[in-house]
Parts: sequence; C-alpha cells; structure tokens
Amino acid sequence: DPNISSDDLSQIFDSHELPQRSNNDYCHGEIKQSSTNPILKSYKKMFHAHLKKRTTNGAEAAAALLHEMEDKYASGENDYRPDIYMFNTVMNAWQQCELSNTDKSISPSKKAEDLLDYVCKKREEGVECLGPNDLTFSICLHSWCKSSRRDAPKHAENILRRKIESSKENCDIVVSSMDWNSAIAKWREDPTLGPDRARKLFIEMNQRYIDSRDE
Repeated sequence: DPNISSDDLSQIFDSHELPQRSNNDYCHGEIKQSSTNPILKSYKKMFHAHLKKRTTNGAEAAAALLHEMEDKYASGENDYRPDIYMFNTVMNAWQQCELSNTDKSISPSKKAEDLLDYVCKKREEGVECLGPNDLTFSICLHSWCKSSRRDAPKHAENILRRKIESSKENCDIVVSSMDWNSAIAKWREDPTLGPDRARKLFIEMNQRYIDSRDE
C-alpha cells in the first residue's frame, strides 16, 4: 500500500525480524546485524523522529541523515549501510507532505522522484541493496497523483512507464490496476492533453491485460 503510514514503516524497520517482503527489498541480515550498535540505534531514533513530524522539514532532515549514514558506510563503517527500505520510508514521508505543503518552492513529489533517480543510479552501479522495488515506484507515482503542479500528470505517467520497464527485469515489480488507474485519473486535470492521454493509457492497459491472458 503506497499510503502506508510512517509509524507502520517505522515499526517494521525497528523489528529484529525481516518482514515477509520481496528479497529485493532488503540486504538480508542488515537490520539484525546492525541492531546491536548503540550509535546506529540513536541514528534510527533520530531518523524516525524526523519522519513523524510529517513536514517537509522533517522529510528533508531524514533524507540528510540517510545520506550521512551512506557517507559513514563509504568510510568503512559497515553498520551504517542504508537499504532500499529506508529510502522508501523517506520517499513516503515526501508523499505524505504533498497535500499539506504550503511552500510552493518545494515539490515533495519531485523530492521523491529525485530519490527514485538516485536509487536507480545506485542499482546501475551495482549496489544491489538500493535496487528500487515495487513500493519504490508506487510511492513516487501516487505522490505525483497528489501533486497540484501543472506537469504532475506527465510525471505520473513517466513513473508508470519506468515501473513497466523495471517490471520486465524484476518479477517482484508488478504494475497493478491501481497504478494504471491513478495515472489515467491524473490526466483529468489537464483539459488540453488529458482526454487523449487518458484514453490512450486506458487502451494500452486493456491491451496489456489481453496480451497477458494469451501468454
């Protein structure tokens, strides 16, 4: 569920057992191995404290802390290696800020997409633990569907396209009817391009469904 709360994500991350999710979501043992590090526990507490603010400042602070952990890992402190789950958590924090954000100089959805771009680049560089998963794309897509920016429909469709391409390489990434319908519905906000783009997306969705039944 792309609308999962920060509290729910925090509870999963803080548990010592890995939740039953795709193998691509985690570096197996990462959380459990590092859970005895008292400094890392403090980092995790600060991380979730920022997220619970449900503000752009909180999301920005959590993102900065995440990159600080990356720097520590790069310097040889292995306990601080972040995984895709932590990035998903920050992306979700940005999504939750979208409707309440009053600072027009900040686009929470663009911040979420920047993180998607970042983990995709890391995956291309061979960092398996940061490979985007199903939830990564869904959070970003549905964040854009909440955005009031004029170009939000184009961004939403672009994320949908990226998820479709990624699903061809990763069977754990599944493009759901909710993903399609969200992108289609978002085009209603564009009176010029919207009707045509929504119609074409619907036709494409229907054709892909037919093709999948014939496979």
